[in-house]
Amino acid sequence: MTDELNIEEDARTIWETWTQNHSVQKGKTPVLTLQRLKIIRTALISYGLNSCVDAIIGCKESEWHMGSNPRGKKYNSLELILRVSTKPEEQAKNHKRIQKLATLALNKDDGDV
Repeated sequence: MTDELNIEEDARTIWETWTQNHSVQKGKTPVLTLQRLKIIRTALISYGLNSCVDAIIGCKESEWHMGSNPRGKKYNSLELILRVSTKPEEQAKNHKRIQKLATLALNKDDGDV
């Protein structure tokens, strides 16, 4: 029962991470539907909490996914981020790459002082 409880807590964490990091349409509050909950649970079992959170943040840090693309469309729905087996891994790598670049930039700035 503890594992089931942890999955529910982790699912809530993923949901809150996504709603806090990705803008929603004006006047619309996102709803945690049964379909979304299934997607979250499947991703949790496949990748774990940290990778899912990194994927959500990595998507936010991707200009292309946030609308700087030829269509001017955001590709940041929870379903898109977690749906395909490789998407969470790709987005998590993007997040880690950006963290590394930020660290390098901060270290360079510290050395210039």
